[in-house]
Amino acid sequence: MKGFNSLDLYHKSEILKQQADYLLTLAMDENLVKLYTWDRFFIEQYFNGHQQVTNIKIAGVLDMIKYLKKISLSDLGYPTVV
Repeated sequence: MKGFNSLDLYHKSEILKQQADYLLTLAMDENLVKLYTWDRFFIEQYFNGHQQVTNIKIAGVLDMIKYLKKISLSDLGYPTVV
């Protein structure tokens, strides 16, 4: 998984299409970000205003903050802590 971010956009896109599970899309200014999960990792796919993929990368902890209001860990099958 360490080498994922070093792959080109084509190969990252293929992994998303064939193996990842789509979670949600966020609109950010004129851009879109799609969030996927694959092999216990979260992956972001960025689109510009022309619907072209501009970046695909593994989401870090700070990247995930923007999704907190939109996604629940229990929706992903993780236990909730009370």
